[in-house]
Amino acid sequence: MLRFSDYFTIEWHVAPTSLFYLLLVGLQKVVGPFWDARIYLTLWVAALWLSVAYLAKVRGHVDPWLTALVVMPLGFSWYVYAGFLPFLMTLPLFALAAAVWLSDRQLKAKISLLWILMFLLFGFHIVGAAAAAAAIVAGTFARVSIERGNLRQLMWACIAVTPVPLLTGVYLFGRQAPKAKIGYTGLVSQVVDVVKFTCATLDDVATGIMLLWLGLLGMVLVCRWRDLIGASSLFCSALFLICLGIAMPGTLGSLWPAGPRLLPFAIILLIASVRWTELGRASVVASCIALLTALSLASVRQVIELDRGFQDFLSGTAIIQPGKSILPILVDPRGGSRWIAPYWSLGSAYTVMRGGSNPYVFADPYIKTGASPLTYRRAIDDRQFAFLYDQTRSAADYKGVAASYDYVLLWGTSPAIAGVLEGEMVRIHSRGDAVLFARRELSWDQRGFGWITRASHGVEPQMTDVAGELGGHPPIQQ
Repeated sequence: MLRFSDYFTIEWHVAPTSLFYLLLVGLQKVVGPFWDARIYLTLWVAALWLSVAYLAKVRGHVDPWLTALVVMPLGFSWYVYAGFLPFLMTLPLFALAAAVWLSDRQLKAKISLLWILMFLLFGFHIVGAAAAAAAIVAGTFARVSIERGNLRQLMWACIAVTPVPLLTGVYLFGRQAPKAKIGYTGLVSQVVDVVKFTCATLDDVATGIMLLWLGLLGMVLVCRWRDLIGASSLFCSALFLICLGIAMPGTLGSLWPAGPRLLPFAIILLIASVRWTELGRASVVASCIALLTALSLASVRQVIELDRGFQDFLSGTAIIQPGKSILPILVDPRGGSRWIAPYWSLGSAYTVMRGGSNPYVFADPYIKTGASPLTYRRAIDDRQFAFLYDQTRSAADYKGVAASYDYVLLWGTSPAIAGVLEGEMVRIHSRGDAVLFARRELSWDQRGFGWITRASHGVEPQMTDVAGELGGHPPIQQ
């Protein structure tokens, strides 16, 4: 009924994010395609807390939980609200890998555990795996250089991260190799992006609070410079990741942003380097609670405002016949939030609830990272009129859209585009800024007319279970 197999094929292969998709499919089978992401993010916050606390414990901190509390504003970062779910899970795995390497375990046990963690990191996202490998090798190199240690330590560090280059080689040179177009915008712009993509969030006020948190963290690092010297390997690893994040291109094809993603890993290492108890337990706790409370209030206010728009946007879902193709046209994808573009992928909710296809599912050729197991069956047809992010397109470019799509959802005010659509389709629903168009035969044949009539009278057709269907999940940023 949902016809995902008519539009997509699933081909599993050695690629980053594979473990994430398997985990999400499992969650969908239990709780459905919307609660799975909520549970996933809840587990992620808990994992981030526990892993950072463990890293602080390995470092000998008196109150490891205090270090974990200082890290928590990362839960409001751009990567969370933009839906970079595979990438996010690498943050706690990264902290755990650093803790294992710095622990007092026997060398064989360390390497065995790190190999497992490297496989897990790669299975969620290649950036997290690369960050962990780089941090371990760079930190060990710094410690050996500063302490004039045995070079064998560096050799063992390289052996400990061996799975990452091996898996990356299989991925880059395999049949599903990524297609990347490198984009570097310059040093100043890159520095701005490194900070922006960590601190930007759903609300402008919350973004300012995130910048304040980052500034306060910088002040603490300057004041507690002796702690950084005592944790030279962590500090050097963090410094290396920051420099690498600035030097790397901002865009590697569909892997965007690329370099800026390294800052959150560096922040974790820097926070773990500071002995926060010596700043006063009460003052640190009070400051963190104040920051987190302010972030929460600002974000909740924005969510309440956005919810009204979401209800309008999704109001036509019951009208869509299952298994049909739909094209979302967003006049302003960034409406409602300066940084996040909350309506960017919301059109896929129609696909989740009613099956079918839209041109923005995370599948090849829309996504060229080679990391998604999904591929469009009819690559050319399914990508026609995919102008959602191209502001240079004119209304005339949408002529003929009825030949490729069963439905078109127009979000926002554009008389020119609406005029083109009305010339070849029928307006069947409107609410707020959302207008739904259908091909003429769908709006007037017996089945289509009956479907629209039932929906318009408030009789919601029975929801079809899409649990476990990869093609039915909203686009997940990688």
